[in-house]
Amino acid sequence: MIRHPIRSDRHEIARNERGVALVMVVWVLALLSLVAASFLAEARVEARLAFNLAESAEAEALADGGIHIGAARLLGPGGIASGVQVRQWTENLGQGEVEIRVADERGKIDLNGAGHDLLVGLFRSQGASAEAASALAGAVIDFRDADHDLAAGGAEDAAYSALGLENGAKDAQFETVEELLQVRGVTPDLFQRVAPLLTTHTHAPGVDPFEAEPAVLAAIPGMSKADLDRLVALRRKLRAARAKPIPNMAAAGVVGEADRIAAERQRLLGALKASRGAERSFIFDWSTAAWSIVAEGRTPEGGRFRRAAVLRLIDDPNRPYLIVGWRRLANDE
Repeated sequence: MIRHPIRSDRHEIARNERGVALVMVVWVLALLSLVAASFLAEARVEARLAFNLAESAEAEALADGGIHIGAARLLGPGGIASGVQVRQWTENLGQGEVEIRVADERGKIDLNGAGHDLLVGLFRSQGASAEAASALAGAVIDFRDADHDLAAGGAEDAAYSALGLENGAKDAQFETVEELLQVRGVTPDLFQRVAPLLTTHTHAPGVDPFEAEPAVLAAIPGMSKADLDRLVALRRKLRAARAKPIPNMAAAGVVGEADRIAAERQRLLGALKASRGAERSFIFDWSTAAWSIVAEGRTPEGGRFRRAAVLRLIDDPNRPYLIVGWRRLANDE
């Protein structure tokens, strides 16, 4: 049998071409599989992002609703502003829930009104040395006052320039507590500790001892640990008594809730007079009232959003309050 070399070569070439084509098909299929897998992974990420955005939006709506529920509870008949002590609770809204916390800003130290001694007490209560606390207090005062006179241990523009900071002292009042981070010497860690104790909405030189948290009371100059414990115990006793009705209020010389609260505050003031001058940092008569409301919305699928608002109460039956603060809170604030 005679073999034809040309035909054999053609057969070999055809077989090689089929092999190359098969390899190319395999590579194309592999590439398409890779593209498909990448597309599916991206689609899953996009779907997850969309889901997270939807959950976040739902949680934000819950938190915003919680702010308005808190305002209604604050101002309603027999509400928080009239002496009811329940200031933290949870509401179920639709499929989610919102935790609401209401606080009287008069129980906080005002960055615009507090004097040097009260600011020193604040920073010392959070671990600063006497020297560092005095310097921080001076820096706060220099930051907020309109002049360029250097307070004791304070910081005007030159001190900020020496640190390489472009912005010097503001020379104007604090608009938000967060501006404290711009003051020389205030670290993020210190700010996180003192921020819950501060406000910018009362402009008062002191705090209301009936509303202040123990951490605020601990910052009061002249307030010893024994004074603090005695004050907190007396306040707890007065609050418990407030929850009970007074029989024959007129016969007891009590016309209404305002008289009862005034009597309570007088008892507190009497107790404070033995606290070595601490009463100078307390205020009982206020011309303004401001309340903070923090609401955390939570969805069943884990969405979470925290909103903080500050309401200033005004004497207007059609609009009983103004919202003077509105911001999102980080989850760890």
